[in-house]
Amino acid sequence: MEISLNLFTNIPNNFFSILSGNLKEVHTDLLYLVYEHYKKTIYVIEKDVVIDLFVEYLEINDDTDKYTENEEFIKDLRERAHHYLLKFCQHGWLYQEQYLDYRYRISIPDYSIRLLDTFEKISSGYQMEFSGTVLAIYQNLSGEAGSSYYAIQQAYENTVSLINGLKELNHNIKNYIEKLMEQDNAKEVLEQLFNEYNEKVLGRHYYRLKSSDNVSKYRTKTIDRVRNLRHQLHNIEAQAQIMVKEQFANTVTEAENMLFDWLEAIENAFENIYAIMREIDERNRKYHRAAITQINFHLNKSGNFTSMVNNILCFLANASKEGDSSFKNQIEDELEQFIELYTQQYIDGKSIKTINKRKQVIQQTPMKNRTVSEDVKNKKIKEYKQQLQNEITVQKVNKYVNTILTDRSSLNLSDFPFNNKEDYINMIFTVLHSTNNKATYLVKLKDEKIKHLDVEKGTIPNMEVEKREE
Repeated sequence: MEISLNLFTNIPNNFFSILSGNLKEVHTDLLYLVYEHYKKTIYVIEKDVVIDLFVEYLEINDDTDKYTENEEFIKDLRERAHHYLLKFCQHGWLYQEQYLDYRYRISIPDYSIRLLDTFEKISSGYQMEFSGTVLAIYQNLSGEAGSSYYAIQQAYENTVSLINGLKELNHNIKNYIEKLMEQDNAKEVLEQLFNEYNEKVLGRHYYRLKSSDNVSKYRTKTIDRVRNLRHQLHNIEAQAQIMVKEQFANTVTEAENMLFDWLEAIENAFENIYAIMREIDERNRKYHRAAITQINFHLNKSGNFTSMVNNILCFLANASKEGDSSFKNQIEDELEQFIELYTQQYIDGKSIKTINKRKQVIQQTPMKNRTVSEDVKNKKIKEYKQQLQNEITVQKVNKYVNTILTDRSSLNLSDFPFNNKEDYINMIFTVLHSTNNKATYLVKLKDEKIKHLDVEKGTIPNMEVEKREE
């Protein structure tokens, strides 16, 4: 099957070329300035206004070092601003037109507006507003005009936006899990968890989709309404004729296929929406488990033997990779028989680049049985029990939260005790374990406008802890 977008029949062939090269950041910044100003106007911008915007940008952001030998550098800022504007017009990003008063005005083509809007959302970490979307889809299909083609089209577009938003959210959580493993200390982990992750990834919108605007309220009703519309063949035919009359489709058959495709897409989306929401929940739990692991690692960095060995090996590996041979003098003679680091400049025997050879038979010699004294056994058992006792599990956190809440159904996180380091650790794990299925409580933002509160010994998230409904 042949598929062709015919993209360059609608946009110039050299449209994307300004997004490459050393000046790509300057180009995108200047285009964004025009786009920001364009949103505040009705239709067009005076050319002199655009030139002034470019000159002001160039005065603050020097682009001299970004020019190459093949690019002509213009010293005068205003002349350079005219050069950039001409370049954008030649590449199709902007359109310059002379009006009856002989003054030039700048407009942005439709395709350019859509791309600049996408660039803005990517740069700002835009998150779709899930709240009310499911209700809007149901209302489009069940209102007085719910059987009209434009109501079905609006419901279809909202459904596509909803599913795409959930897919983006699912992918973003995966990226943040990878980003979490790169944090160097517990403070950075907590800052990403409390600020960046909750605000930019999950946020308040997705939680509403699981609580007050729960998709289950309208899912069954929406599916039933869609199936009912699909069986109203007389209405489908009538709406198809209207679509042809209003030049939305060329033929009645084409219009009918469009209507059936829209309805089928809505039905499939709502039948399978729980699958992607379950995957998002699972990724969210993985993120919190990774956060717990990272925090445990950083908090116990100084006293945990595994962490100490890991730090030593990381240091030695990095030093060897950078070609620093001085570190070898720091290794005790007793350790040289266990640790041997060197730069390998040839393919080893296990590489797929070499031909497999018959493995050499190794003569095995039995080891002598070792006997461990009772004192050593008891000491190890005692250490293991102490380690289990120090581990902060979800059951311990549940008990801690129940002790704090007592008879209350909810309590602000700022009202928790913060007398010592242990209280702060309990607070941290209260938030981390809140997504666990075994947790007997929930944690949510108290106020969307006030995200942090100052307590006597620091700053904490403005969150509320409440008991789960049994």
